[in-house]
Amino acid sequence: MSGAFVNSIPTLSVVRPAIIDTGTTLLIIPTEDAEELHKQIPGSEFDSQDNVYLIPCNTTAVVSLVFGGVGYKIPPRDLTFAPISDTQCVSAIIPGDIFPPLPIWLCGQTFLKNVYSVFDVGNKQVGFAQNK
Repeated sequence: MSGAFVNSIPTLSVVRPAIIDTGTTLLIIPTEDAEELHKQIPGSEFDSQDNVYLIPCNTTAVVSLVFGGVGYKIPPRDLTFAPISDTQCVSAIIPGDIFPPLPIWLCGQTFLKNVYSVFDVGNKQVGFAQNK
């Protein structure tokens, strides 16, 4: 992965290894990357007790992940994971330094349900096309 955008604004322009995981629900990313992304999502706030970000349930933010020079969009409806009130939801992008010290992104269904993906096990490659 070579970057991330929020509302078409470059937010992260660093290369990060990514694991494409069909068995994971959320997008689990390094803590500092989660902070940078959520700074660009209006109304987001960090809940230190549960180590998650809260975002407005009616967010209009669009997050895009860049693979192979192409940005693949995650629409607003898929950025919310679970409502905690009428107006606030847990973000589907959560901080989790699950593979210290490497800054790896674990890309689960939050990302995958918005792309067509092809897994080429023999060549150890994954290909994407934007889901319309």
